[in-house]
Amino acid sequence: MLDTDSRSRRTILAGPAEAPRHWSVKRLKMAFGRATAGLWGQEPDGRHDLPCVRVADFDRERLTVTTPVPTLRSIPPRDRPGRLLSRGDLLIEKSGGGERQPVGRVVFFDGEGEAVSSNFIARIPSRPKHSSRYSLYLHAALYSSGWNRLSIKQTTGIQNLDLDAYLDLKWRFPPFDEQQAIADYLDRKTTEIVDLVEKNRRNIRLLTEERQAVVRRAVTQGIDPRTRLRASGVPGLGDVPEHWEVRRLKQCARLVMGQSPPGQDCGPLPGRPFLQGCAEFGKRHPVPEQSCERPPKIAPQDSILLSVRAPVGRLNRADTEYGIGRGLCAILPYAGVLWTDFAYHQLEALQERLLASATGSTYDAVSVSDIGNHAILLPPKVEQARIAQYLDQATSDFGTAVATVRQEIELLTEYRARLIADVVTGRLDVRAAPDGRPERNEAGV
Repeated sequence: MLDTDSRSRRTILAGPAEAPRHWSVKRLKMAFGRATAGLWGQEPDGRHDLPCVRVADFDRERLTVTTPVPTLRSIPPRDRPGRLLSRGDLLIEKSGGGERQPVGRVVFFDGEGEAVSSNFIARIPSRPKHSSRYSLYLHAALYSSGWNRLSIKQTTGIQNLDLDAYLDLKWRFPPFDEQQAIADYLDRKTTEIVDLVEKNRRNIRLLTEERQAVVRRAVTQGIDPRTRLRASGVPGLGDVPEHWEVRRLKQCARLVMGQSPPGQDCGPLPGRPFLQGCAEFGKRHPVPEQSCERPPKIAPQDSILLSVRAPVGRLNRADTEYGIGRGLCAILPYAGVLWTDFAYHQLEALQERLLASATGSTYDAVSVSDIGNHAILLPPKVEQARIAQYLDQATSDFGTAVATVRQEIELLTEYRARLIADVVTGRLDVRAAPDGRPERNEAGV
């Protein structure tokens, strides 16, 4: 995505001045009919049930709606006029969002049959002689540039988009036939790019699965293929080296379950760094977002950090002393018993069993008792060090491969955003190039 600083906004908003002169200046709202907020309705009753599109159904890469299992809500006939969706409608998220994913994203509705949208979404149908597909890509360019942020109002934890202010932007619209040509071109190109991104994400999943298999094999059977095995006696663990011990984690490490301090004790950095949960985990070490001078629970430097609330089982290493909240548990292996680096990889292999033991009515969680009672394997300490060294190298290689693929995804995403911006502003003419390539327009031609 393009960044959302003022420079990128100036770049995208310069579009109307640079657009071809035969494009017509009008406000965004002139391209659409009346924007209508959706509704959530009541619980399904079997009589008035309709599929209800939620923000969670937005495919933010393909800019469409995906509802493999539609959410049904009871919508009485009296509440349906003006709210039933038609193929080609644009849907805009007007409420919700967050700092990393603000409201204002627009998607194309291409469903069949009657449906409505939720109350966090507004339906904006296109007027005649305005291509909803062109408008879709225009909204995507504005979102990438951060234009939507200028119209966000937030007085509580929920963002609300001021639709009147947002749709008041002046823009140069191409004639209808050019809108269609632009939409056709961007449909093809963005599909190609998204397909490449999805292929790269599949590669990351395969690399991750292969890495997990390497770790699990090393910490449950060792790295010497000549090692003799025996039954572990632990369900799901299988055969293990006959000279390894099976112990409870609490016998090999001290566990410190986090505790959240009173709200007034927390504040912005700098100060004693405080971690509430795994959302603040970085690639190698935490990236704290707040501080607490007197945290009730401390994770010492070099301890292993384990997330105990959804998502359960995420791991990180404390590079300094941290206060920790209820979402985390610090694990401190006993010296002379369990090598910390080996313990980290054992906990990686333990994640599936931790997830299986998680309980909770509103979210999955595990207790300190759940964690401490899990069985782990304990080789002689010299062998622990050797396995840890082997896995540090092996997982580093996987990490390098995954980082390379992620960088390619980032570049593809940035290219897609820039391509959409250049085409919808007229900086690239996609109509008549004989080789099918767009031509770059001079300003105001």
